[in-house]
Amino acid sequence: MLARASLGPSVSAVSRRSLSMLTMAHEPPGLPASSPAASPFPTATVSALPNGMTVATTSSSVASSTISLTYPHGSSSGAPGAAAAFKHMALRSSDQGSSLAQLRKVEDTGCAVFKSVDRTSITTGVTGSPDAILECLPLLGTKTLHWEPWDVRDAINAAGLDAANAATDPASSLEDQIFAAAYGEKTGMGRSMYGKAGEADLKHFHSLLSASGAVLTATNVDHKEFLSLLQGAGDSKGAAAAADKYTGGESRIAAISSSAHVALAFPADPALASAMTALLSLTATSPLTSFRTGPLVGIAGSADAGTADVMCGALADAVTGALKADADMLKRALAKAKAADAFAYSGSSQDVAAALTSAVLGGGAVGEAGVIEAAGKVTADGLKKAMAAAVAQGASVASVGEIGKVSYKGDFKF
Repeated sequence: MLARASLGPSVSAVSRRSLSMLTMAHEPPGLPASSPAASPFPTATVSALPNGMTVATTSSSVASSTISLTYPHGSSSGAPGAAAAFKHMALRSSDQGSSLAQLRKVEDTGCAVFKSVDRTSITTGVTGSPDAILECLPLLGTKTLHWEPWDVRDAINAAGLDAANAATDPASSLEDQIFAAAYGEKTGMGRSMYGKAGEADLKHFHSLLSASGAVLTATNVDHKEFLSLLQGAGDSKGAAAAADKYTGGESRIAAISSSAHVALAFPADPALASAMTALLSLTATSPLTSFRTGPLVGIAGSADAGTADVMCGALADAVTGALKADADMLKRALAKAKAADAFAYSGSSQDVAAALTSAVLGGGAVGEAGVIEAAGKVTADGLKKAMAAAVAQGASVASVGEIGKVSYKGDFKF
């Protein structure tokens, strides 16, 4: 049998031992703090160049960097389909070299190219490591294109494939129709994103683009260094995009389908568009969803053809609920919008660049810190008045699919 002494000190001895310990207020110097101070929200820096271009930069939480160049001209400018095809002229043969040479340069730097177009803007950008991204900056301009026949042919064919894919997507079709209802199908904003554009149409669209009004954004770069690379970049020639008037009409497209897709939309105050979208999301019942697209906010849903009338009633109820929202729901909407807008600056570097560009073009608060500060100035009463003002301008109603039981615009009561 083992002796008691071999088991170590007794419990009573341990209880009498004085332990040496440091409190949280007496941490050894040179060691990481156990309770680090909260990091400040990243701020955005914005500069206006003499040629009319706006340059905006900010930091982000991801390791990659993104540079994007956006012109305030989209499918509503130029001939039908011109913008959709011109999107594919990015990094084509120009004063920067052949298409192959430019793509090889991007590949050598380990960067990736992205491009997009909507009704009011067209964007080309690159994403890569911060130490390599600046090498691709000269490739984003479209000052001198060589218009090689194969480049034009490929761009037009690529736009045709985009149009074919959009035609089979109910969401894309519904978006086209809600803009047709809101602005009229013959206007720039109301017509389809796609169309048969030729080389002359692409050249005319190209002539509309200039440094004046353009937005160049970059993430995770030094602002002063970035500006130093832009000396003499671009000219200030170009035409301003025309603004179409909101009319608030209706567009119905019948198609052989087992479902009906319906959307209601209203013109939004840019400063309150996110909050209005959030408010509609709170008053909507599943599976309805609120949305924001361009200058419009709204609510949409899909249902079996036989229950489309029930869905239309739910859409109307959601709008009515937003108009009659109490103080608690309005505050919840403001909090939700604030979180969503701030969260946009916590995503990928492309997401951050897109949020920054959208804020500059829309004249809103830029950067995560700016968004949070601006959100604190919006009141529940201001949101309620903005929602009422939007609905007072009339709803735009769009429906696609088997629409036999879909309510007409006059049947929607708020």
